[in-house]
Amino acid sequence: MEVQAGSKGMNGGGAPGDTLLNYELYGNLREADGGERYRSVCAQCYGRLSSALADWGTREGVERVMLGLSGGLDSALVAEVATRVFGAEKVLTVFMPSEFTSTMSHEDARELAMNLGVEMLTMPIDGLRREAARVVEEANVGGCDGLWEENVQARLRAVLAMAVSNRRGHVLLNTSNRSEILVGYSTLYGDTCGAVSVLGDLYKTEVIALARWVNNCAGRALIPERIIRRPPSAELRADQKDEDSLPKYSVLDPILAMMMGEGRFEDRLMVGFDAVELARLTEEVVERVHRNAFKRKQLAPTLPVYGRRMPDGASQQRNG
Repeated sequence: MEVQAGSKGMNGGGAPGDTLLNYELYGNLREADGGERYRSVCAQCYGRLSSALADWGTREGVERVMLGLSGGLDSALVAEVATRVFGAEKVLTVFMPSEFTSTMSHEDARELAMNLGVEMLTMPIDGLRREAARVVEEANVGGCDGLWEENVQARLRAVLAMAVSNRRGHVLLNTSNRSEILVGYSTLYGDTCGAVSVLGDLYKTEVIALARWVNNCAGRALIPERIIRRPPSAELRADQKDEDSLPKYSVLDPILAMMMGEGRFEDRLMVGFDAVELARLTEEVVERVHRNAFKRKQLAPTLPVYGRRMPDGASQQRNG
């Protein structure tokens, strides 16, 4: 589901048109005209995103917002856009580390909050996580799926974020990107929580590009460079990286875009794969998109940037 689109939220008819993803996948497009057109596409994308968030806030009567700040890129970009739209004094961030949260994440989250001038609360979750594990073990629940130990961390963070929201009166923003949403790389009732999905219409590749553009416009690392360069990770277990569970976003995003009828990128993908391998990988991605439809149906409304659709599809798995 999408938030109602204003004139700045999508182009004619809601078609994706000249998207940032096209420019990120093809270097010759970025470099044409000395990069002038590319910079214009970045500016248009950012303008649509910030306008959509502002329109949503006005329509819903939202004046103060908050988000979980992980030290990762998605929450960093959402924090920057929210600060631009609502003002630093009306944006609250919450850093909720566990034993798997790296020192770099803490440093980067703190630096980002300082750069933006927003308040950052720190609320460790390890005590709650250990207590949840104790209760589950004492109840003799049985089973051997270790994934619950990762999912419970995301859900505990959602509980704490909503507690802060209730206490302070700030509305929680969701920070998941379109790539994660489509393949279900998220925890239901955990990092899927929030009143509106700010990045749900943007692929991870586009999120990275916008973060770089923000810094270029600022003339400094407003979003710490390490946040942009580091391999993405949910940090729900030791040494975890997104690429442990997903193809690289430079591969995943064009496959998803082709599946959604948003362009043809076979020539780009064939650089690194033969036809058989690409067909196998595409089939796995498509199956995962269909299998996780139940998560998308429960996600917050998405801010329209390009007006991309979310796929329908029967879902069989119910324990994410």
